[in-house]
Amino acid sequence: MIQRIQTLYLLLIFLIANLMLFLNPRFASFRQQDNPAKVSVEVQFISNTTYNATDVGVSNPKLLNVILIVALGVSALLAVFLYKHIAIQKKICIYGVIASFVLLAILFFDYYNIAGQRNNIPSYPGFHLVWPIACAVFGFLAWTAIRRDEELIKGMDRIR
Repeated sequence: MIQRIQTLYLLLIFLIANLMLFLNPRFASFRQQDNPAKVSVEVQFISNTTYNATDVGVSNPKLLNVILIVALGVSALLAVFLYKHIAIQKKICIYGVIASFVLLAILFFDYYNIAGQRNNIPSYPGFHLVWPIACAVFGFLAWTAIRRDEELIKGMDRIR
């Protein structure tokens, strides 16, 4: 189970999904440099937080993002333990890649939606936006490694 490279890829997806879920890092922020007391918005994976001069911070949670991140992490961990069922493991990897791209599309939609509402406030995208892309890349690498193992097993069956 651990000796295969796809297990490491799937465990990395699980780790990144947990980081997105529990750390909830900011991947973009909207702040005015001249007067930061007016309005500033932090766009995070699970919530959007708006800071004002009147209130400390109002957080708007996003349930769909939470569901996608949990599904991504659980599917990666489940695929690790389904090493005897290669076809199911490949399907789970593909579904994880699709979930990563859907999450990335939702994050871009949220970012451009807030940028359209506050077009006079400069935005600063963060490094953490790479995490869903990394999950998709690791999911694809896991899928290719599983497919390679499947072809190797079929080749060994033909030799017998």
